[in-house]
Amino acid sequence: MNKFEKIYFPLIILISTTLLNVLMILQTIISKKNYDIFSNVFVIIVVIFLYQINCIAIRMKKERQVRLEYYGILALFAVSLMRFVNRFTILPFYINITSIILFVGFETFALMIAVIRIIKR
Repeated sequence: MNKFEKIYFPLIILISTTLLNVLMILQTIISKKNYDIFSNVFVIIVVIFLYQINCIAIRMKKERQVRLEYYGILALFAVSLMRFVNRFTILPFYINITSIILFVGFETFALMIAVIRIIKR
């Protein structure tokens, strides 16, 4: 992996995910719809947590051990993008449910592995 793939690409995805979730929070506040904003805040916290682990591993030259966190950042962006699109137009049910099950399962697994790695240090 080159420097762009190690540091800057996850940073771009982190910023994009954060912006998407902030836009969803603002849209909820402005339109006064009954959407939950705590899930958006949780996604922002998790993606920052995973990015921090990714940066620490890059500084310690252990990039191979954080591939799961790297892909977790990408999966959170995909889920946020899908949720953002669903706010304006409805995607088919089977696409939504399949992707949500896959991404939520993967994100739970990535978060558990990240916490276990922090506890081991």
